[in-house]
Amino acid sequence: MPYGCRMGVCHGCLVRLVDGRVRDLRTGEVHGEPGELIQTCVNGATGPLVLDV
Repeated sequence: MPYGCRMGVCHGCLVRLVDGRVRDLRTGEVHGEPGELIQTCVNGATGPLVLDV
């Protein structure tokens, strides 16, 4: 997995979400639209997840 600063500020870990939902580990917000760019260092899967890595 790509990684960056582990704080969500450098955006070095961006990958495209193909399917599934993620939880922002900083805020607890659950989100995930196909095609959305997510930061792997500050998001965790809430279930099955497909990323375009």
